[in-house]
Amino acid sequence: MKLKLIATSMSLLGLISSGAYAAEQTTTHKTMHHKRHHHVIVTSDAMPCELRQPCVTECGMPTTWYQPYLDSIGQNTGRAKPTVDCNKPLAFAGGVNFDYHLGNRHLGYMGENTERYSVNDAYIDAFGRVNEMVKAFVELSYNNASLLNQNVTTETVTGEGGGFLGSASSAPVGASGINPSLLFGGYSNVYPGTANGQNGFNNLVGLQQAYITIGDLNCFPVYLQLGRQFQDYGRYQIHPITRSLTQVLTETLRTSANLGFVLPMGFHGQIWTFDTPQKKYTETHSSFTYGASLGYDLFCDQLGYGLGISYISNMFSVNDVDYISRLSINEVNPTPSINTPNPFGYQHRVGAIDIYGHINTGPFSFVADYTTALQNFSIFDIRPNATAYNGVFGTPTTTFGNGAKPWAFSGTVNYAFNYWCKNQNVYVGYQTGDDLALFSLPSSRWLLGYNIDMWKNTTLGVEWNHDNAYGANKNASTGQSTSFGVGGNTITTSTSKGRSGNSDTVAFRAAVHFG
Repeated sequence: MKLKLIATSMSLLGLISSGAYAAEQTTTHKTMHHKRHHHVIVTSDAMPCELRQPCVTECGMPTTWYQPYLDSIGQNTGRAKPTVDCNKPLAFAGGVNFDYHLGNRHLGYMGENTERYSVNDAYIDAFGRVNEMVKAFVELSYNNASLLNQNVTTETVTGEGGGFLGSASSAPVGASGINPSLLFGGYSNVYPGTANGQNGFNNLVGLQQAYITIGDLNCFPVYLQLGRQFQDYGRYQIHPITRSLTQVLTETLRTSANLGFVLPMGFHGQIWTFDTPQKKYTETHSSFTYGASLGYDLFCDQLGYGLGISYISNMFSVNDVDYISRLSINEVNPTPSINTPNPFGYQHRVGAIDIYGHINTGPFSFVADYTTALQNFSIFDIRPNATAYNGVFGTPTTTFGNGAKPWAFSGTVNYAFNYWCKNQNVYVGYQTGDDLALFSLPSSRWLLGYNIDMWKNTTLGVEWNHDNAYGANKNASTGQSTSFGVGGNTITTSTSKGRSGNSDTVAFRAAVHFG
């Protein structure tokens, strides 16, 4: 009798236990089904990663809903990216852009590729999922787009007794109001292969991006990124056919620490900091640059829109501004004080902001970007438009006033369509600004382009650019020679090609993505 009672009791306990287990499983399933939109965390030893993924939204965004935001913040929109998940902790992707240029390619503007044939970005990306909280990204890139336009200027420096007045950038300006040696524009000082400082040569493979992301945005909206990365300052495409005026003034690739947040509703922001590449002329140590951004974006094919603002504390940290300022640094006064710790450093930092916006509905989309300096540069650093040299070497007159305070705007309208069973689009854009002559930029630019997805992951495109140069009264070179002597030394500068008149360039691109 006792044995029967024990057996019965054990059976009841087994049934109760089985029922509880089934109820727990059912409850877990229901919680996932009804609350995945709210990112409820469900603990499971069998599937620790998949259960952490939110569901697809109404706009058809991927289950990693935050990835478009991180791509936009890191300027990686449109780049080849494989999916990294629990079963694929390491993945690779890449792409190749081949460009061919026709037309006037020798005016020396920043952002324009003057090579007739070039591989403008052949890149390999490695994506690693270290664990649930840590991700890694490494990108190697090669390109042989132009750094300097060697056909723009020639110059000689001679002196008695071996004396030397200064670098080429300290040569006096001509009557047209520009120092001809400052016409050394090129495609970019940002990307490996064209970056200044890599032994001065092109055709190099370099580490373009490499950073660690710490955080799980499915659980908590805050993340930390450490490494070499594009800052969330402005909006642009990496390695476009021609870099816009705003891109030249904002594109910043530095080794930094970035702390950001992304909310499912679309709000996002970042704060970041890194070492300033140049030193102030009164300091022996480098300072740090910091910045912040805040924006709202909705990525959706039917109706998408976004608006954001960002700030950088020092424009000398923008890659191309750093490059241009090193050429023109102290070009009015070669040495602010010969006894200062860093006589060729900048006078004072200049903060800047950028505002971007985009909207798309159906086949139409519009993207705009505006950037401006918040203060004037020092006259010893970068001069404004429409200034003239006073004829006394190294001594500016009070008529110079403040230095440049550049601003730029770019806007592009795009129309997408499908014909011949192939996705295609046409776009038209306009760019303009002021105080850009000493940044080796045109006064304005019109552009027109067309793309077609000819085959899977293969795009063919053509783009026409029409640049409007500054007039001779606003630092346009007229091709004259200027000589100046002092203390037994003579500097002669001359230009073989000036910026007078307008120019047109046509570029063709073949691009592929893989991975």
